[in-house]
Amino acid sequence: MRTTADRGRVYRRCGCRDTHHRQLEAHCPRLPTDSHHGTWTFAIDVPAPHQRLTAVRRGGHTALYRCLAMLSNALGDAVRQHRLAHNPASPPALRRPSAPERRIWTADEAVRFLKHCD
Repeated sequence: MRTTADRGRVYRRCGCRDTHHRQLEAHCPRLPTDSHHGTWTFAIDVPAPHQRLTAVRRGGHTALYRCLAMLSNALGDAVRQHRLAHNPASPPALRRPSAPERRIWTADEAVRFLKHCD
């Protein structure tokens, strides 16, 4: 798990279970060796008066890729404006995630959709 000055974390978890049927979460032995196993998660501590709020988002792989792409884009702008010598986030550390396979609607699903829109 990576932490930035106690304000945010990026990590992976999975739903694998041990022999007692408890989730292994971040302790799964497949996480370090299989990059496609588990779900990427990030948590950010949001400042709030008199309490601690943490925003957590899971997703995988697409959300993390988009966050890194946005960071790389912002740092690229800083390079073009001569505020940085080079972009440390380029090239991207992750491959672009594949799009999910699309499924064609059945005739019943299309009729139900059109009735709902009407």
